[in-house]
Amino acid sequence: MFFRQKSIYISLMVSVIFFSFQPSYALRLDEAISLAKENLPSYRASAIKIKSNSELYNASLSPYLPMLDASASNGRIFTSSEEFTTKSYDFTLSYTLFDWGNRKANRDIAKLNLDISQEDLTKNSLDLEFSVKSAFYTVTLLKDAVEQRKIQIKDAEKDYEVADGRYKFGVTKLSDVLQASVRLEQARFNLIQTEGNLKKALSELNSLIGRPLDTMYDLQGTFDLEVAIPDISKLSQAALQRPEIKQAENSVKIAENNKSIIRSTFFPLFSVNASYVKTGGDIIGAFFEEEKTIDKNIALNHYMKQKLERFDRLKNVKSTRILGMIAVVELSDIDKEKRVGLQISQYALSRGVLLRPLGNTIYVMPPFVITNDELDTIFDVIYDAVNKLEFTFK
Repeated sequence: MFFRQKSIYISLMVSVIFFSFQPSYALRLDEAISLAKENLPSYRASAIKIKSNSELYNASLSPYLPMLDASASNGRIFTSSEEFTTKSYDFTLSYTLFDWGNRKANRDIAKLNLDISQEDLTKNSLDLEFSVKSAFYTVTLLKDAVEQRKIQIKDAEKDYEVADGRYKFGVTKLSDVLQASVRLEQARFNLIQTEGNLKKALSELNSLIGRPLDTMYDLQGTFDLEVAIPDISKLSQAALQRPEIKQAENSVKIAENNKSIIRSTFFPLFSVNASYVKTGGDIIGAFFEEEKTIDKNIALNHYMKQKLERFDRLKNVKSTRILGMIAVVELSDIDKEKRVGLQISQYALSRGVLLRPLGNTIYVMPPFVITNDELDTIFDVIYDAVNKLEFTFK
């Protein structure tokens, strides 16, 4: 009995020291709720989500506005004689006239998502206030309960002292002393248990408002036990206004708008476009003017005509013709299986001239910078090829 009472005395002493030396802060219920809204992550996340959905709702207005596309390009070409530049500008203004309700459905969905996030904040606010009030009033009641437990200990100690004194004088039985001792130990145990519950309640309150878990408070406020029960009809109406029900209704509306968006994709889109394109620069004009390429090509054309004249006298040549810098030698009607064009091409290649035969027609398409001597070589090789392979035409 002695050792058990001693251990309880030590526990009581530690508890008294703990609650005596902890700094105490004044705290009202409205302050606790305000601190919880500032520090509770779930509530802050709901508030941030409202801002995000609000910006998305504002952005959903953009499809109703005309769209302007602009592009520009700037290129440079380097040649042996000069640098040339090209510039291009393109502006296109487009506007959607009718999209079968696609824009309206997207904007309605954005508004409904914003409403859902606002209802979610309301729900979090109600849950937060309920949790803070529960923790606040629990701490208030437990602090009063601790004081009552201390009074009970004092009364139990007096009863024990009286029973022990009467037992010493032989007035009472030993069983009365033992019963008084049990009541005293029970009172001490109840105090320790209540103080533990108070610490737990304080930890819950501090976790909600973002303070250290062992922070003590001088809570300001009373707990009114007289609560009027609301009328059943008013209670039903209030229940139907719960955020969860409004969120469910908005979710149904979002699904209906999604159906409209999907349905609109099956119909044509009516829009109007206005475009302005401007290009500038001259890539080859200056080069042609400086090198007098056009005049040189005219002279080369006349020279190629002269080189084709002798082909008309060959019996295996059906016709010759020329257009600009493209000359053609068409052979007589010959069996295509003999592949005369290929034989002429192979012969010319053996002499360093690359030709492009198409069936029985030989094309000559020299570059603009070719010389008369090079043209002589080309047409001499073709002439010799026709003569060398004359036996294949018989």
